[in-house]
Amino acid sequence: MTKAIIFDLDGTLVDSLKRVYSFMRELCKRHNKYYGVNGQEIESPELLKKYWQEPFYKTFELFGFTWKKDKEKIQLAYNEYMAKNLPELYNGMYRLLKRLKEIDSTIGIVTSSLKPTVEATLKKNNLTSIIDHVVCDDGTKLEPKPSPDYLKRFLKETKIKPERAVYIGDLHSDIQAAKAAGMHSIGVSWGFGHHHAILKEQPTDAAVTIRSLESIIYKILRQIS
Repeated sequence: MTKAIIFDLDGTLVDSLKRVYSFMRELCKRHNKYYGVNGQEIESPELLKKYWQEPFYKTFELFGFTWKKDKEKIQLAYNEYMAKNLPELYNGMYRLLKRLKEIDSTIGIVTSSLKPTVEATLKKNNLTSIIDHVVCDDGTKLEPKPSPDYLKRFLKETKIKPERAVYIGDLHSDIQAAKAAGMHSIGVSWGFGHHHAILKEQPTDAAVTIRSLESIIYKILRQIS
């Protein structure tokens, strides 16, 4: 039976942190907000990661926005910015995906990002022929992670059992969603999330480099074959 290796997109496959950092700086400037926390200016993507909150909208509230009131204008500005500034794969990720494509598994992406942005990102990074199935925000009303809705939709559409799937993400909500869907999970530490928060959710395993991620994926696949 087919196995599934499913990736989150932003912060897991592609380096969105730099783009989000630049977007939030531009957004704060446009709305006369201080791009800083407790008097400390956010001077780098790494510093933004330090203050990153879940759910993500809480990060905007750190800079003086009110999500309930500003949600629509922030989402519109974000979608416009990301469409013009598409993220690139992390170094070594394309090689990993090519290697995974050679084995008998379904390679997928599950993300709450909008469909046009996801499709453009895949095209830019030459992934359209590598990724077998994508579930993203296409207008269908699904609860975002940590709800398992997106992952359950993936399993339903691919007819793959949850115990034969592994989900890889950079946030503790990714791990929560995978566990709620009955999947194996791998947390990665190079995206938006914090390593200690990921470990607290007790994923199947955790990776600190793409090389270690490859080894962990193969180990889990052997366990579920």
